[in-house]
Amino acid sequence: GGETAEMPSLYYKDKLDLAGFVVGLVNNIYPKKIVSGDILYGIRSNGVHSNGFSLIHKILKYSTYDIDELLKPTRIYCEITEIIRNYFTQLVAMAHITGGGFKDNIGRLLPENLDFSLDYWEFSDVFKWIQENSGMSREEMLNTFNCGYGMVIIMNKEIKNPGFDLVKIGEIIEMI
Repeated sequence: GGETAEMPSLYYKDKLDLAGFVVGLVNNIYPKKIVSGDILYGIRSNGVHSNGFSLIHKILKYSTYDIDELLKPTRIYCEITEIIRNYFTQLVAMAHITGGGFKDNIGRLLPENLDFSLDYWEFSDVFKWIQENSGMSREEMLNTFNCGYGMVIIMNKEIKNPGFDLVKIGEIIEMI
C-alpha cells in the first residue's frame, strides 16, 4: 500500500523520492498459537513514521508544527533480534504498526475468535497535535497512526522488568 501511495502536492514534478527499507528473515518463531490472555507489549516509536502524511499535509495548511519532528526518519527497531533471543519461548507474534494502525496490523495476526484490547496511554505531543487539529477520535487515531508505539510484541505471559523499552499496552481477548 504505502509503497505506491499517491500523495498529492507532496512531491514536486520531475523530482525523485528516495526511500530505504530493511528486510530480514527470522526462522523458527512461527507458527505459535495466539490465545486469549496473551500480552501486548509496545516498543516506543520516535514519531509518526510515514503514516497519515496526506492528513498531516492538510493540517499544515492552517496549523504549524515542528517540521523536523514530523519528518523524523522511521525507527527500524533493531532490538527485535535481542528480544527474540531473550524471550524466544514467550514470544508469540510481532506487528509493525504502520498504515492501518493497531486494528489492521495486529488484527491480521489473530484468528477469527480473538480480538485485542489496548490500555490507555497519553499521546505524545505530535499525536495530540494531529488529533486536536484533525477532529479524529481516539479510536480513529489508533486505527491510523502508531500513536507512540511503532512495534507490538505479543508474549504468552507477562514479563517482569522486560527492558528494551517494552511497555505493556494491552492483551488478547475473546471476540465479543
